[in-house]
Amino acid sequence: SEATAVAEHFGLPVMANYDENRAVDRNHALHIGRPGELTGHYQPDVILAVGVTHRGQGKPADLEPFLGAETMIAVGASGDRFRNLPGLDIAIMADERQFLAALLAGAQKTSKAANFQGRWQTTETLAGTLRGRRLEQLNARSQGSGPVPPIALANAIDRTLARRGGGQLMVEQYAVPLDFMDSAHAPGTIKAFRAGGASEGWGIGATIGTKLGAPADPVIGLVGDGSLYYADSGLWSAAHHKVPVLYVISNNRAYGVVASAFGGANGSMKQEGQYSGVVLATPEPVQIAAAFGLEGRVVADEKELDAALEEGMRIVQEEGKPYLLDVRLPLGIPAGGQEAIPFHLID
Repeated sequence: SEATAVAEHFGLPVMANYDENRAVDRNHALHIGRPGELTGHYQPDVILAVGVTHRGQGKPADLEPFLGAETMIAVGASGDRFRNLPGLDIAIMADERQFLAALLAGAQKTSKAANFQGRWQTTETLAGTLRGRRLEQLNARSQGSGPVPPIALANAIDRTLARRGGGQLMVEQYAVPLDFMDSAHAPGTIKAFRAGGASEGWGIGATIGTKLGAPADPVIGLVGDGSLYYADSGLWSAAHHKVPVLYVISNNRAYGVVASAFGGANGSMKQEGQYSGVVLATPEPVQIAAAFGLEGRVVADEKELDAALEEGMRIVQEEGKPYLLDVRLPLGIPAGGQEAIPFHLID
């Protein structure tokens, strides 16, 4: 992409948030991760924000990655790209791709990439350090058995698609951190993408659309349990039309984003460790799928994961029909918390 070419010419470190990991491959040597993870490791003096909408979470810490920069430049095709960026010095209204192409063309006329080799090496070392730190933290949660840690699911999906030469991974969930996936097995062949914005229920239908758009590729739909329950009727469409896709439900049995927000508010739920209205303990995705005509199985133990994914893909590809895996992750509420006693009208 244009962004990758510019970064490579100048040896520039690239940051991207959780939602945007497409412009520059997340495993590129110059990709240093999310802005919020850089504290104590890297402080840029100039930030070039291309096509960025900084939403934040309404906290002072949202702005910390930007505050130490001496110069802040934003480029975008709409005014939304210039909002909520503290200390913005220069705003350039332009098509992002055309801007990057022009920037690269000008740079190639006036300088050589070799001139920035030292910067490249420094950035590559930083990126490797930060990536290793993230993976170490995530892999520490893997016990080899029991509930499936998110990073284990991400890498198992990666291995499964890599064995087939790559494929399409449609994502609508927030429990599995795709920007931490290894992807060393088949770099550049696994295309992972998210919903265009925050959503609940987009992924079931979008997985069907992905297969229709890429009929020759293996397709996995990685959909959260909460998202599934907003649009489970889409499973009927997949079954009725025999769309050969593998649905992988990252089931943390909770609205994890909401639970995390409650925890971050430091209110009574956090203080008491009792989380109300966010745990989805009773719905059964496999039974729901069966009602719409899909076969499926529960994967409750990490040691069963690779075999289950292989069997699911075999059914999808050889039998030409959809299949669903309900992969049980650890409960998606803040550490130390538990489900509050559910409210019932009859109580």
